[in-house]
Amino acid sequence: MSPRIPSAWFGNRDMILTADLANVQHLLSTNLSNYPKGPDTRRIFSAYGQILFAADIKDWRFHRKFALAFFHNQKLQHFTVRINQEVLEKGLVPVLDHASEHRVTVDLQDVFQRAMLDATFMMISGKNRGSLCVGLPKDVVLEALHDASDVILLRHILPERFWMFQRWLGVGAEKRLSKACEVLDDAAAKCIKIWKEQTSNISKSEHGEESLDAITFFYNEEEFLESVGEQDYTMREIVKGIIFAGTDTASPVLSWVFWLLSKNPIVESKIREELAVNLRATESRTRIFFDLKELKKLVYLHAAMCETLRLFPSSPFQSRTCIKADLLPSGHHVKANKRVVICTNAMARMRFVAFSSGPRICPGKELAFARLKAIAATSLFNYQFHVGTKIAKDQPVATPATSIILRMKHVFSKYGCSGVGVVVRDEWGNFVASSSHKIFGIFSPEVIEAYAAKTAISLLLQWKEPKIILEGDSLKIINMIKLMESDDSTYRVLLDYILLSLQSFAAWEANWVPRQANVPVHLLVRNARSISNICSWSSSPPPFLSSAILADLSSP
Repeated sequence: MSPRIPSAWFGNRDMILTADLANVQHLLSTNLSNYPKGPDTRRIFSAYGQILFAADIKDWRFHRKFALAFFHNQKLQHFTVRINQEVLEKGLVPVLDHASEHRVTVDLQDVFQRAMLDATFMMISGKNRGSLCVGLPKDVVLEALHDASDVILLRHILPERFWMFQRWLGVGAEKRLSKACEVLDDAAAKCIKIWKEQTSNISKSEHGEESLDAITFFYNEEEFLESVGEQDYTMREIVKGIIFAGTDTASPVLSWVFWLLSKNPIVESKIREELAVNLRATESRTRIFFDLKELKKLVYLHAAMCETLRLFPSSPFQSRTCIKADLLPSGHHVKANKRVVICTNAMARMRFVAFSSGPRICPGKELAFARLKAIAATSLFNYQFHVGTKIAKDQPVATPATSIILRMKHVFSKYGCSGVGVVVRDEWGNFVASSSHKIFGIFSPEVIEAYAAKTAISLLLQWKEPKIILEGDSLKIINMIKLMESDDSTYRVLLDYILLSLQSFAAWEANWVPRQANVPVHLLVRNARSISNICSWSSSPPPFLSSAILADLSSP
């Protein structure tokens, strides 16, 4: 079926939508040279770079030669093992451990996106971004990717003159996209800067001959560098393309896999059986699985991922522009300069084109599967997952987001947030100052208490107070401060800062108070969740705090 969509409906002139197998073969393979991505694609997808993603025929063949050389390089295969290991050990497992221990509901879609983002940044520059950590703090690059993919869908629908006028005025959706582009440009530039600093300070032997990141590879290709104009600009465009491909187009499949497993427990049990048989953990590697040879044994998990990608391909459509008038195998005439859109998710089980097809098939397909299977295998081997009660009740069927990327919509919550409240009193208990501080992420009470103590100490250090008394309702944190002890918990860094800072005071105490005696602080915490960042009050308390302060002063 190949319906024609007239320009009266879609502002970007006439187009043909198709999910016909013969047409797809014709567009992506047989007559590929007549169907480049075209100038429309380069304008619409400008946020993702112009080198790897939107290049056409001549430029594409040249760039693809180097992309294939990079993704098939043995050094990258070895480096991929190290990347997977670090992302699992330092990111995924600590986050899921924390959620399990504290019975915290986590947004798996967010977790998987961060895991893929960190792995992609390591593959680009050799440095872990560290976005996947306990609390899942806000990450501007992830938000930029989401904003870009949402607005780019609008560019496909709205008349080009309309969205270009919006861009010129700097209003509406184009304002969001402009900010997202700035964030992605800045992230790419920082990657290159970090790489240059590392390579200038580290010798080749220290860097490791078995490692190969993308920036190192492309900067070492003389033929490539000689063919481009401004090298840093070209590298920035390459980095943006890899960030998009490695994060936005790869991570959604994990969310859909786990959603479908929650609806098909028999399939999940078979995958767990396969893991138990093929992934026999050793003493030194009891919980994470990253070896490429072992991951290749997981054929049932691989099949489950492929089936998920058939039903929910990360890129639900592909667009091509006809150069010369043509006749599709379905009998539809295509005029020159007309767009043909392949509806990937409408093809379902008829053909597997999740990674495209023909000469333009994704060069990083095998690497993506290895990373996806490493994350899924480690997660399923160590944890049991349950869809939240409210989610299961409100959203029995997962709904795709309105975006060019097939993310889930309203299935998982957006970034959670917590709050920190601090009240400063004088020796008679009178109000001196207070603050509410919003922090993104869901944290345990101990982490919040440690964060509050750090905030209070930082404030008192600025005031150069000689003697202080800390009060809190977390007995564990108060005892650790009293004993001047830290541990290997998720709040170790906060405790280390607190214990070091306390040495700057002439005298200090730490006292535990019951929760019911700490009402003013909890009112400040509640207020923190409704503000954008931080609010402070001095001399007199805010209205919502006044009665609680008076009640404290009047109590024995």
